[in-house]
Amino acid sequence: SMVSSLDCEWADVTTMHPGSIHDPRLSIHAIHVPQRLTITIPTTPTGGVMSTISTASDTAGAPFGNPQSHAEVDGNIYYYVSDVDQSMLDIAVNNQVGYTLSNAEALSSPACGSIPYAGDEESPLCSRLSITGNFVNISGTDEEEQATDALFKAHPAMKNWPADHSWFVGKLEITQLWEINMFGGASHITPAQYYAGTDAN
Repeated sequence: SMVSSLDCEWADVTTMHPGSIHDPRLSIHAIHVPQRLTITIPTTPTGGVMSTISTASDTAGAPFGNPQSHAEVDGNIYYYVSDVDQSMLDIAVNNQVGYTLSNAEALSSPACGSIPYAGDEESPLCSRLSITGNFVNISGTDEEEQATDALFKAHPAMKNWPADHSWFVGKLEITQLWEINMFGGASHITPAQYYAGTDAN
C-alpha cells in the first residue's frame, strides 16, 4: 500500500489550497499539500458506491447506485460479487461503471462533519474519489487468488455468505479518475498517474 511508504504527517485541513499535489490513489491513500505536509485519510475506505446503467424493468436506462465492498492490491480494486445482484445484472449488459469513495465513510474527518459550520460530507475538503472504468470477471485468472485473499482479509463476513449465490471476483479496469479535496476544482487523473502515485505528466 502506498500510504505505508510515505513519511506521513498530520496537517490541519486549513493548509489545503489550490496548487496542492494530489496522491490520486485515494485508497485509497494520502493527499500531499505544500511544505511537505501530508493529510492522511484516517481510515482506508473499504467500500463505496458502484453506479451502473439500470436494466431493471422499472428503472431501465436510469443511473443505479449500489453500496459495494472492495479490496485494493497495488492500486487494483477488486470485488466479491454475486451474479444475482442488480449491479451485476446491469454489468452483464453494459460493463462500464462508476465507483465513488469518500472520506466521510470514516466519520472521523473534521472536514467531513466535525468542524462547526464548516465540516460536511459534501464539502470539497471532505476528500472523495470517483473512478470510471470497466468491470471484468477475473475468475480463473492469475489475479483471482490474491484478490480473494485481500477481499476476505478486509471483509471476513464474506466467507460466511450463502454459497448458492454464484459469487465471483471482479476487477475495475480503470479508465479515468476524478478527485476533489479542496475548494477550487477537481483533479482529472489518468490511470498511468494513478498507478504511479503522482499527478505528474
